[in-house]
Amino acid sequence: MIPTSAHAGITATRLRHGIPALAAVLLATVLLGLLGIAPPARAAATPTPTPTLSGEIELHVAPLGNGLLSPGETLNAVFSVDNGTALRAPAGDATLQLGDTALPGADALATWLDGSAAPAPARVVGTAAVDSAASGASVTGSIQVAADDEALQNRAPGVYPLRLTLGDLEARSVVVVPGGATGSVGVVVPVTAGPLERGLLTSAELETMTAPEGSLTAVLDAVDGTPAILAVDPAVPAAIRVLGTAAPATAQEWLARLLRLPNARFALQFGDADVATQIDAGLTSPMQPTSLAAYIDAATLSPEATPTPAPTDGTDPAPSMPDLATLLDIGDPAAPLVYWPAGATGPQVVAALAADAPQSVTILPSTSVTTDADAAIPARGTVDGAAVLVTDTTASAAL
Repeated sequence: MIPTSAHAGITATRLRHGIPALAAVLLATVLLGLLGIAPPARAAATPTPTPTLSGEIELHVAPLGNGLLSPGETLNAVFSVDNGTALRAPAGDATLQLGDTALPGADALATWLDGSAAPAPARVVGTAAVDSAASGASVTGSIQVAADDEALQNRAPGVYPLRLTLGDLEARSVVVVPGGATGSVGVVVPVTAGPLERGLLTSAELETMTAPEGSLTAVLDAVDGTPAILAVDPAVPAAIRVLGTAAPATAQEWLARLLRLPNARFALQFGDADVATQIDAGLTSPMQPTSLAAYIDAATLSPEATPTPAPTDGTDPAPSMPDLATLLDIGDPAAPLVYWPAGATGPQVVAALAADAPQSVTILPSTSVTTDADAAIPARGTVDGAAVLVTDTTASAAL
């Protein structure tokens, strides 16, 4: 098992501005996962511009839902065949296998993903016909394993090897079966909207992202019913709240659903800003928004949503402007103060954040942490007295 104990790292999926999503879960590549993948389709035979050929045919696979697979859920794996040769790639049948035993640790995970470990004992859980791919083109597809399939029953928490084969080609990934409150696998999933061109999401953007097939809806679909920890960008609920009654119905429903989820959570920086960049630029504490009043149209605020005392002259009460804390609420007023820098982070960043907010915790990738005498990197520890949580970089990248 790959535990969140004092002897191993946790898994985290990070969708950062400028980083394409793979969607989901930890998944994809990161993260193929949160994005929808189209049904199997033949790619254009003459793409524009003409791609550079690698001379190889590559096979890729990733489970949707951030790689999380809770009891009673369907396993959905998406795959692609990328033809980098000058010839047409032949059609064939892809076979999906799921390991019966969880990987025992970080080393086993690393050797599984880099292909140096022999295929683990596994069972075939699905197949799919794959179309021929033209030179320089890609073909995508998916395989679904029903929730009641015997292969998915009674799996203990852990990280299980996933393998797809197509002729002589092979692709590897993993599936995470999360545990309960005392489980051995912890997963942190960001709830973010990606890079923006203005301060807050527009009504049109919210309507698209919170639609049934929208990217924000996909995030909640992935974590609903799992013990995943949510890292919420407070700019997303704020963008919905400032619109008041003018917010798209799907966005209002999405926000209500987010607030209902029982998952543990913490707030990211507004707009998912990178705290490491700010500290390295010389700031002593991360920047915070001071007001969002410019985005609020008082005509869209309802008295029911922001009640004020009834006036003595008998007229209808005018709604009060919501304060900043109300706009930024992520659903847990007692959420801990957690910083999640993007990428590798130096000790000076951790020290500065702890000096500014001693009660805070900083999330670091395992590649940023070393221990004495080659000891195992713990999931929780301190860096010069500052509290940190450490994610398993290899597992996170795979997801």
